[in-house]
Amino acid sequence: MSRKSIERNISYDSVRQLYYVNMDYGLDEEGRRVRTCHTFVSLAQARKALRQFETERDLSRQVLPRPMTLDHWLEYWMEEVIRPNRAETALYGYRKIIDNHLSPALGNIPLQKLTPQDIQKYYTMLMKQKGLSPNTVRRHHNLLSASLRMGVKQDILARCPTERVEPPRLIPFEAKFYGPDDLRRLCLLTEGTWLELVVSWPPVWGCAGRRSVA
Repeated sequence: MSRKSIERNISYDSVRQLYYVNMDYGLDEEGRRVRTCHTFVSLAQARKALRQFETERDLSRQVLPRPMTLDHWLEYWMEEVIRPNRAETALYGYRKIIDNHLSPALGNIPLQKLTPQDIQKYYTMLMKQKGLSPNTVRRHHNLLSASLRMGVKQDILARCPTERVEPPRLIPFEAKFYGPDDLRRLCLLTEGTWLELVVSWPPVWGCAGRRSVA
């Protein structure tokens, strides 16, 4: 056997020339012990990874590994968290963002391996390739942040990756109004159509020669 234990929870494979670190997460909800094994090219890297893992585990920052993708988590979040607490119109808007954008781009990524870099690239792709506005992409950010923060609350994630990304800045809305010349032109274009009554109300606007807008 080429793999031999050299330190507690660290073994070395002389054939593959790799160090193996066994990480013990403890017992899951059903009383089964959960362990994972990670490989490193040097003993120093293996020791550092083991120290970091054990420190976070002792501080209760470690979560049990779960075979769950972002798609799976979003489906749970929508059905169990959002649906009982939101109107149907809100659900429809969330579902469009998930089905049309989030799921195709990020849905297959394991939830616990979703990185801030994955999310940052997603925002950039939406604006550069899909042509979405910064304000629209900000709604994607808000949805994703809310779902991942719930993952932290329910001990699925150790931390929320959207807290380490830079979302697009919101662009303030600027209202634009028709001037007198624009109103005259609009009145002429709608004269004799079903829109004439809509456009000419209230009467103080004055359309089609009945009153002057000047």
